[in-house]
Amino acid sequence: MKTLFYSLISVCALSLAATAQAQNTGMYSSQGAYGERLLSERTEGDYIVRRYLIKGTQPRQADFTVQYAVSKAQVSGQFDENSAELRAIGDFIERMRRDSMIDVRNIAIIGYSSPDGTAAYNQRLARSRAEDLRTWLNTRYGLSNSYSVSAEGVVEPWSACADNVRGSSLQNKSTILDIIDSADPASTVERRLKAHPTAWSWLRTEVLPSLRRTVVRFNYTEDRIDERRELIPRPQPEPEVEIIETVTRPCCCEESMDESFGVIVVMDAALID
Repeated sequence: MKTLFYSLISVCALSLAATAQAQNTGMYSSQGAYGERLLSERTEGDYIVRRYLIKGTQPRQADFTVQYAVSKAQVSGQFDENSAELRAIGDFIERMRRDSMIDVRNIAIIGYSSPDGTAAYNQRLARSRAEDLRTWLNTRYGLSNSYSVSAEGVVEPWSACADNVRGSSLQNKSTILDIIDSADPASTVERRLKAHPTAWSWLRTEVLPSLRRTVVRFNYTEDRIDERRELIPRPQPEPEVEIIETVTRPCCCEESMDESFGVIVVMDAALID
């Protein structure tokens, strides 16, 4: 009697192939992880190529600085290097509007005044510088119509001059540093500094002018495009089936086989001489 059967290994292989195919199909339809958006999908040879939009989360800043003459609050393109800086601000605003990958969170305009003079006047001056530049930008670019724009004024402390003093060639720099780093009111510090004419003249011409400024700070994030390639899953070839013949032999008989035909002949032992 002949019996046909599949081996256990063959059955397991078929089962595993089907499972892998089901898993690959699930991957093929994936739409990306959290914070990602599928933009496009195409086939290139044996690969699926997907392009994802990845939302930016890392805060970024772009700062621009406009300088002012002493006691001035109006923007002047002719003063210092303001012409190039104002042009750079305009270029960045145009880039923000063209580039859909940039997401502006807010724009901060901070006006600064140097510490010399009265505190109340310096505070008004610093605020006026910020407000004037915001008006200037709104007039040319309508900035506040599209973005959240804040304006504030800050009076720089005398300690803001410390790094300049340390890097200077002043003979009495240690004395000047002690004065500007003290806890005295700004007016007292100024009076003490004026007692050192050489140092005071240097501060007025080389250090204080750089503190009279307004900073325009763009706070934003930037998205990016990520392209990924994934091998297309293909059906696995079915394993070959192994056929095994099983022959049942009587235990009480002698056998002989005609090898030419592969036939088993069973004979009674009493008939054999």
